[in-house]
Amino acid sequence: MSGCIDEIKAGGIKGILGLDQIDWGGSAGKIYEIWKVAPCCGAPDIKGAAICCACWSFCGLCSATKLFASSVGQECSIMPHCLFVYFCGCVSGPVLRYNLRKKAGASGNIIGDCVCLWCCGPCACCQELRSVQPNEWNWLMPLTIPKVVAPEPTKILA
Repeated sequence: MSGCIDEIKAGGIKGILGLDQIDWGGSAGKIYEIWKVAPCCGAPDIKGAAICCACWSFCGLCSATKLFASSVGQECSIMPHCLFVYFCGCVSGPVLRYNLRKKAGASGNIIGDCVCLWCCGPCACCQELRSVQPNEWNWLMPLTIPKVVAPEPTKILA
């Protein structure tokens, strides 16, 4: 928790407004570069775009669940990933953006993540998808049945 507070203090007003998140660098690029489809939809061809649209249009919950699980370095499962994304959608969006931003090595803080999603939601989502490879959200290839897993008791008590 103190890490988040330190990030907020270090970012100042620019960080609170999310202005330090405009450019994540690397493949994620700038938040407003929504025309760039690689690597989020794979190669810029009709097949990559069709798979991307199918995954996010027909079962966005599945794609978001798999993306959230990969952002925390775990295999996708119904519990806790799917339940968290479904029941805590207002919280899971900023948490997902925070995890992906940290993974990309971009500056910012959790308040800026919330502001970016609130004010520029579609652009922020495109930036997040550009920061990862398609296999981190694509649930169609290969199609597997999610597992139901519970945390180990030692991790709860420790």
